[in-house]
This record gives sequence, C-alpha cells and structure tokens, in this order.
Amino acid sequence: MLENILSIILLVVIAYAVYLQKNLNDEKIRREWDLAYFYYQTHQQDFDALTKEYFFEDFPLLKKVFLNSKIEEIKDYLKKGNSDKLPFLPK
Repeated sequence: MLENILSIILLVVIAYAVYLQKNLNDEKIRREWDLAYFYYQTHQQDFDALTKEYFFEDFPLLKKVFLNSKIEEIKDYLKKGNSDKLPFLPK
C-alpha cells in the first residue's frame, strides 16, 4: 500500500517537472520574440535587409517556431509584434 502511494507521488512530481519545463521553454521563446520585435522596431534598416539566415543566427530559439516559414511571414509577425501572435509554440 505504501509503495503504491509513493509511486503515485513520484509520478505526480515527474509530471509536474515536465509541465514546468515546457512552460519555461515557452517563456524563453516569448522573451526572445519580444527582444526580436523590439530590435527590429528600433532598427528599420536591419529590418529591411532581414534574411531568414540572419534572423535564425540572431535568435536561435525562434528557429523552432519559424523553421518552415518564409521571410515575408516572419516580417509580418514582427510587424504585429505581440508574442501571442506567434504561429505556434513548439511542443
């Protein structure tokens, strides 16, 4: 009986740790997105010359989000700005 209770508690703790890790990754992506948005809003010349390769080099966490996107789509999302507007967050 005690072994079953301890097993259940251990599973709950592991599930909670996985949940926290996913949320932490999402928050890192949102912070990097906010940084990219702020940078390209304040550096219009860099925004005009933006390529997918430079974007992924400067913001590697966002590569997971925009891997299959075209540069025009990335620029559209940068114009909108809000991290809630990201196409998806990786799973």
